[in-house]
Amino acid sequence: MKSTLCIWLSVLSLTAAAGLYNHAAARPVPEPIVIDGILEPAWFTRSDVYNLGSADGTINNLIVEHYLTMLRLLYDRDYLYVSFVCSDDTPTATFTERDDPIYREDICEVIFLFPGSSELLELSVSPTGVLYDAAVRWNAQNRRDIDTGRDIAGLKSAVRLVALPGSPGRSVWTVELAIPWKSLRGAPETPLRANFLRYKQLNNPELNRRFNVSGYLPQSLFPTGVRAWSSGPSGFRPLYARP
Repeated sequence: MKSTLCIWLSVLSLTAAAGLYNHAAARPVPEPIVIDGILEPAWFTRSDVYNLGSADGTINNLIVEHYLTMLRLLYDRDYLYVSFVCSDDTPTATFTERDDPIYREDICEVIFLFPGSSELLELSVSPTGVLYDAAVRWNAQNRRDIDTGRDIAGLKSAVRLVALPGSPGRSVWTVELAIPWKSLRGAPETPLRANFLRYKQLNNPELNRRFNVSGYLPQSLFPTGVRAWSSGPSGFRPLYARP
C-alpha cells in the first residue's frame, strides 16, 4: 500500500554523509512501477538510496538540514525508473509548458551521456510536473546544438508535492520517471554514463545569511564542480542495471 508517510519518514530520519559515489546501480523489479508521484513499497525494499551532494560531491549542513535529495533507481525490460524525494521549503515553479526554460527555477534533472558519442539526453522536471527534455550535442566549451523537438517517446512522469505535517513552511516533493530503454539506445545491458541533479532556488534570506549562500543550490550524485554538465564527461559516471 502506498503512503506519503513513507516519504516523510524517509526525509526526516535520514542521516546524510559524504556522497562521492563512483557509479549508480538500478535494481530490477518483477512488475512495472505505477508512475503517480507516490512511492510504492518496491522503491524502499528493492532499490539502493543515494543522497545528492553539492558540486564537489559532499553533503553540507545546508543540504542536511533543509534540502536533502534522495535518489532511487529501478528497472525492468522496458523502463529505467527514477525517483527523487526532495526536502524543501517553498519550491519555485512558474513555467507551465513542456520545454519552457524550467532550468531557471527549481528542478530535478537526469542527464545521460551515450558511450562513443558527444550527444546527451537531458530530462528535467519541475515541482509542478512540467517537463524539459532535449537532445544536446556537447563540446568542451559549452552547449551547442539543443534539440527540444524530440520529446522522449513513451516517457511517463509524475510529481507530488505535500506539506510536512507539524513543520510549518516545510514540504516534500517527489518525482517519478519511467524512461523507456529504447530512448536510451537499447536494453538494460546497454552501457551508459549519467548524472542525477537537483537545482534549488535559494529565496530564504535567513538561510542565505546563515550559510553565506545566494542564488541557487546545485546538487548532484556525481561531482560536477560547476552547474550541470558543462564540466564535460568527468561529470558523468557509469549507470549499471544490477541483479
